[in-house]
Amino acid sequence: MREQADREKFQYLPTAENGFLLLGKSEEGGWTVLEESGPSPAPEPEPEEPAGIYPCPCCGFLTFPVPKEEALAYICPVCFWENDLFDPGEDDPSDENRGMTLRQGRENYRKWGAVREDLVRFAREPRPEEMRLDPSTPWDAAFPRNIQPNMDEIARWVGSPLFFRLQSWMENTYGVKPAIEFSGCSMDRGWNVKYKKGSGALCACYIRAGWFTALVTVGAKQMEELNALLPTFSPAFQTVFENTPLFNGGKWLVLDVKREEQLEDVRRLVLLKAGPPKGKQ
Repeated sequence: MREQADREKFQYLPTAENGFLLLGKSEEGGWTVLEESGPSPAPEPEPEEPAGIYPCPCCGFLTFPVPKEEALAYICPVCFWENDLFDPGEDDPSDENRGMTLRQGRENYRKWGAVREDLVRFAREPRPEEMRLDPSTPWDAAFPRNIQPNMDEIARWVGSPLFFRLQSWMENTYGVKPAIEFSGCSMDRGWNVKYKKGSGALCACYIRAGWFTALVTVGAKQMEELNALLPTFSPAFQTVFENTPLFNGGKWLVLDVKREEQLEDVRRLVLLKAGPPKGKQ
């Protein structure tokens, strides 16, 4: 009877609440228990390193050591998309990514810096060698006037999720799409990205290797409000503001965007310049 009772107590061990680890029958006929333990913690994601030479289907950076058709259960260390060998279409659920579609994974990477918000702390920035383009080449030399880059090529050159986050914020807040334009200005010659509302520009982004610069023009009408809000902006922005001369009563503010707080400065400037859209006040 005791053996039967022990068997009944432990035979469903994988779901047992007492956490005993059952090994099997002992020579005495009883059931051997190794130890008592709590539930096992979920393993932390561990993407393979180092990087590879093939592009991730989600973020596009060169992080796969083999083509995606051969990358069994490989996790991209930049965006944390887990490769799906069944190769579903962009709008088909991926079993390896909890049913997420590839299109949604790309949008999440642009928004957060990883395909899921809980994975942001595990993801890392892309390395220079993981970009498809050579960042040592001047931007206007890599893409002269007669060769217009697309947004994917621009994003790979910038190599920062902050660039995607600004794009996503502009689209969600104002419903505007990026416009790729060529500037012949000697100070910042080359292709750039502009966000326009009507005939006016909300913001212009100038391309750098690993980051980008944002230009936001603030007119004379917004200067009084901006001066009042200045202490609430980042110290880096305050320095730029103080060092930028007036032009027709306003300022052309050129901001390097390398950190989240600098991106937030840009967003706040755009809101000050254009106001929140209807229904989002």
